[in-house]
Amino acid sequence: MSVAEKQDSSDRAYVLSDSDFTAISGLVLQQSGIHLGDAKKDLVYSRLTKRIRVRKMNGFSEYIEFVKSGAGAAEREELISAITTNVTNFNREGHHFEHFSEHVAPGLIERARRGEPIRMWSAACSDGREPFTLAMSLLNKMPEAGNFNIKILATDIDRKSIQIANTGQYTADMVNRLDKATVGKWFDPVGNMMQVKKPVRDMVQFNVLNFLDKWPMKRKFDVIFCRNALIYFKADMQEQIFDGFTQFLHDDAYMYIGHSERIVGRAVDKFKSVGPTSFQYKPKGIK
Repeated sequence: MSVAEKQDSSDRAYVLSDSDFTAISGLVLQQSGIHLGDAKKDLVYSRLTKRIRVRKMNGFSEYIEFVKSGAGAAEREELISAITTNVTNFNREGHHFEHFSEHVAPGLIERARRGEPIRMWSAACSDGREPFTLAMSLLNKMPEAGNFNIKILATDIDRKSIQIANTGQYTADMVNRLDKATVGKWFDPVGNMMQVKKPVRDMVQFNVLNFLDKWPMKRKFDVIFCRNALIYFKADMQEQIFDGFTQFLHDDAYMYIGHSERIVGRAVDKFKSVGPTSFQYKPKGIK
């Protein structure tokens, strides 16, 4: 790439041409199922410019050629990580956790005390703040939950996010959505970080999972959280994922999705609305 190609009218360090963007968006779609519309061009530029600099490359054309090559497997993972890193927080969209605590947790606790296994899934869990909030919500209702067969599976396509989640350590800024009592109850200071306490961590198992791959889970779930992830997929892929969820939900289980998302496809008639973007699975149809 020539020096002239590194400059444009906005004085950007590199040029992201339409053909470069098309190549990147096609690769992201192939690798993750995520659709990048034209409105995401600035996001792609800002996030991948960092990768170009790390690789000491001349620009997007060279970077694209590399990630498509056999030697670019590790960088393809870095690319997906850069593109899929999204906003998350503890207690984000708190009405979901309020609904869970008030209307769902009591039934799960009763079943757990009868000896039944309880399984929940935080799909697209990012760096773990969502499933840890879910675990804290349950532990607030059932402090002895660790003595029962209760587990939360938390998955994300981004290996780096899962690595952070497995540490259970967050900066003070990352826990600022929680009140002081909650922080004091469920976190320990470790150096300049805040560590999620062991009873919370022990409830959650983290794994890398790409929605495009075969889902390896053996059990059905009582609760699934999949929030603010499906908006990045085309409608046909959203339908496939929702169909997949129906295969992994017990009858009358609960599903929570993002505030700007909706259930689509054949799954629509199998979910009863029980609150804002909160649903109960009714496989025999909504009555």
